[in-house]
Formats: sequence, structure tokens, C-alpha cells
Amino acid sequence: MQKRSKRILAATLAAAGVLAAAGTAWAVFSRTGTANATGTAETFNSVTVNGSWLGRGPGQLSLLPGEKGSVNIQVSNPASNTVNARIKKITPSAILGGHITGGTDAGYCASMLSAVTYEPGTTGPVIANDNQLNNVKLQDAVLLQLAADERCSGISFATSWTVEFEATRDGATSGPIVLNP
Repeated sequence: MQKRSKRILAATLAAAGVLAAAGTAWAVFSRTGTANATGTAETFNSVTVNGSWLGRGPGQLSLLPGEKGSVNIQVSNPASNTVNARIKKITPSAILGGHITGGTDAGYCASMLSAVTYEPGTTGPVIANDNQLNNVKLQDAVLLQLAADERCSGISFATSWTVEFEATRDGATSGPIVLNP
């Protein structure tokens, strides 16, 4: 039995030696190479944005306490490549007393106005790269609080909106664009 074990051990060691030698021979003939590649990033041009007050609807520009008014944002994407612009977020600036004209207490009236943030995110409307004006209606964008009193009667107020875009090759949104809060 011991002779048989010694033969098995000798055969195993011999096979291991052959495998080690084969592995060593393969490693001696290997080669490596290096490939370099330079990439570029697409240009995402500035998008033009303008705004206008729509109020409660055609011919109904002014608000009473408790009413909401809409804003129209006109967006144009002047890109001359294949990059469209997706609207990710539209954020209002705070309405301050310096933005109020008329009335008897601008600071109070500013506190009675609130504006809404719109966050369509990854499903937001896409503006084509055709340099055409696209109207984006911000539905119920500004609220004159129900608690507003006669100090705010006859005021005018300015709003400002920051529009955040994302570059995309997704197809442009067709038809009217209306964002709801």
C-alpha cells in the first residue's frame, strides 16, 4: 500500500511540475499594449428665458385675497447642435417690499404674496434646439393670501423666476406646456 501511495505522490508531483512549466512558458511569451483615446463633451448653450404675468386668465389680471395668478415663461434654446434643454426646476425669488408699488404698506403686502416652486425633474418638458420661443405656463404661480387686507388694494408686484435646465437628446415636448404646482 505504501508503494502505491508513493507512486501516486510521484505522479502528482510530476503533473504539477509539467503544469508549472507550462504556466511559466506562457508567461514568457505574453505581451501588453496601450491604447489612448480622447473624448469631447457636447456644448450646452445658454437658454433664453423671459416672463410675463397672466393673472387669473385673459382680461383678469388682478387678484383678490385668496386668488392665484399664473405666469408665462418664454424659453428659447439657441443650440446649433443636437442638444435639447429639459426644464428640471423653476424657483421663484422671494417677493420683497421693494418689489411692491402702490398700496399703503409694501412690507406687509409682500408678506401676503407667496410664489410656488415647480419641480418636474426628469419628466420635465423638453425645449427643442431650434431657437423658437416656447411658452411655459406656470399655473397658479402666485397666491395673494386670504388674510390680505385693504393695505394691499391696488398694488403691483414684480416676480422673478430661476429656471434650471438639463442637457438632453430626448425629443422636444410638443403642444402647450403647462406646469402645475
